[in-house]
Amino acid sequence: MKNKSNISLVSIKLNKEIVFLLNHSKKIKTQGFDLWMKEHKDKQTIFYALLVTKNAFKLAVTRNRIKRLIRHALQLSTISGGLSLLIKPNSNFDVIPFSNQLKKLESNFYKHYVNF
Repeated sequence: MKNKSNISLVSIKLNKEIVFLLNHSKKIKTQGFDLWMKEHKDKQTIFYALLVTKNAFKLAVTRNRIKRLIRHALQLSTISGGLSLLIKPNSNFDVIPFSNQLKKLESNFYKHYVNF
């Protein structure tokens, strides 16, 4: 999947890669979600994983909607490649409007990316 700036979005599916991101990347906490970021060598790709838990969102319909919203936000974003992202929405995520979530994702990325 490509976003606006021709950066490929690749979903991380292996559990060991997700655990590696949880243990070896920079964590950023916001009102709507937690974000783990780590750089990698492929500058044309963003690797991402979504952790949407039953504890935070009881209904499967809600969890699936949130996953679709986050994937869509990544497609619309102007984030450059060369990153692995792990995104875990909090229970507040569904309350905050989608446009605000997209702005938060990008602003947190740019604010913390320069500190890598």
